[in-house]
Amino acid sequence: MTLGVFLIHTNPIIYKKILYNCLVPYTSENLFVLLLIVLVACLSIYIICTIIDFIRILIFKLCRINSVLYWLQNKIEKLTEKLLKIGVKEDLKQD
Repeated sequence: MTLGVFLIHTNPIIYKKILYNCLVPYTSENLFVLLLIVLVACLSIYIICTIIDFIRILIFKLCRINSVLYWLQNKIEKLTEKLLKIGVKEDLKQD
């Protein structure tokens, strides 16, 4: 889920609309308070993005996306094998 967290919080829309200036109001705080706020913000971002990614995984399971992807992968592999066999036969004919 860590990759999901990265992809969510670095999304340009999320970054520009939510994260870009979220800590600006706290820049006048003393150093230790600011560090605590940054730590809490980082943990909050991580936890919220993890929850979002977990919900995405649940939705994928409910929609059986994995089984559709495995079926599609199988079809693509078979097509690729056929195309490669045709390519090998044509190369042998040219020799």
